[in-house]
Amino acid sequence: MRSQLLRRGVRTAAVATLTFATAVGGASGATAQRHGASPIDVTVNASGIKAPHHHEGGRVAFRVSTDAKDGRQLQVVRPHKGVPISRVLRDLADAVSHTPSKAAAGMRAFEADAEAVGGAFVTRKVNEEFITSIPAGTVYLIDFTAFLDRPTKPVVKSLKLYGSHGGHHKALTRSPHSTVTFRDTDAGPRFRTEGLVTSHKPILIRNASTEIHEAQIQRVTAGTTDRGLRAYFDAMAQNKKAKSPFTGQPVGFGGISPGHTALLRIHGLKPGTYALTCWVPDEHSGLPHVFMGMYKIVHLR
Repeated sequence: MRSQLLRRGVRTAAVATLTFATAVGGASGATAQRHGASPIDVTVNASGIKAPHHHEGGRVAFRVSTDAKDGRQLQVVRPHKGVPISRVLRDLADAVSHTPSKAAAGMRAFEADAEAVGGAFVTRKVNEEFITSIPAGTVYLIDFTAFLDRPTKPVVKSLKLYGSHGGHHKALTRSPHSTVTFRDTDAGPRFRTEGLVTSHKPILIRNASTEIHEAQIQRVTAGTTDRGLRAYFDAMAQNKKAKSPFTGQPVGFGGISPGHTALLRIHGLKPGTYALTCWVPDEHSGLPHVFMGMYKIVHLR
């Protein structure tokens, strides 16, 4: 949820601590329709967020696009009953702090006050659609790219969900597709992938972990391996210079809370070698989960 900021400065602070841290625009919405959800079109750019004010709840489909040159990250949050969005935004501001201890406290506060119900990293050429289960109530769409630049000036749009269309999120698992599961291990949080060999088919996202995670997908140079990524992040942890294997802009899925499931479809992603990464701060150390080993090379055709 804070990837660009980490790449431009917060990463350096985290590392220092670690050392002693479809085309949616032209898509038919067929994925959403197959699962009984009427899609919500969301456009995020420098002028703000364009989306409806209300929509039916239950199985909710978001189709996200941008015309921003550097891409955009949309994050959807649902405050717990009685919690104002202003408090949730303060939690998130702490979570993207340069100080790991403050970031950890911010993540714990956010998890106590709200749920992350999904999001999308999109570019001019890559648009996305995701479907998830959200009951009736108000959710908030956050331009997280703008938030990372200016947490005190958040760009937020409320979306009121009414009624309940469709059933439980388990209905999303009925169709064959690949899966990306967030899970806890003795070595730290990890990705588990099954059948993730193409960029064109729906991907089931499951958070079986105890913390919020995301699944950024960013192209890396040909020949990059998991071991190569480890060497890169180890060098960063030691505050050493290292050539980045990452190229292009990140796409993929935004933050989602434990126990939640979503169906993601990415449109316009070219075949190649990519890295799955999670840059969400850990609720205990405040360091990005990627520094704890939450990364994985995938080859998409």
